[in-house]
Amino acid sequence: MQFPTPPDLVEAVRALGIQIGDWKGHYDRQKAVAAEAEEKLLAEKKAHVATIQEHAGVVDKMGRNQDELSSAFNRLIAQKDQQIESLLERLRQFEAGTRPERKPDLSTPELTTRERESLLKLVIGMAVGGYGLDPVASRSNATSEIASDIQRVGLSLDEDTVRKYLREARALLPRPETE
Repeated sequence: MQFPTPPDLVEAVRALGIQIGDWKGHYDRQKAVAAEAEEKLLAEKKAHVATIQEHAGVVDKMGRNQDELSSAFNRLIAQKDQQIESLLERLRQFEAGTRPERKPDLSTPELTTRERESLLKLVIGMAVGGYGLDPVASRSNATSEIASDIQRVGLSLDEDTVRKYLREARALLPRPETE
């Protein structure tokens, strides 16, 4: 810098061994490090925001699913409560000695082919064994007896319907062997 300095000061500075730094260079390097750190921080912030948004979407979907499950559960509980109430009413009628009103249960599925065949086998077996139905005869008094007995227990079924099911049940019997 070319200005006069006392020789004792120069000697004292040399004895410390301190170099005068490039403050502008230090500042520029520190500024670059700070800018890089800020850039990295912004990138991490964006990643965190994206993750939070993704999690918020999942939480929202889970909430909707929970609402749907809750609604389905409540419907199921209400349905079971109705069934319990219906059964309790039938039990009260039974205990009171009155005949419970039987409503067709529309929630049960139709009979399978195998179940239907089993019921028809029961029908033909009882008709032959209990009413003396001759399975090969074209006419029989068993049809009217069966319809009459059904009416006697408080149910209704006309003879044509009884005849129809007896005809279906006869088809399940083995064919008689001819000589």
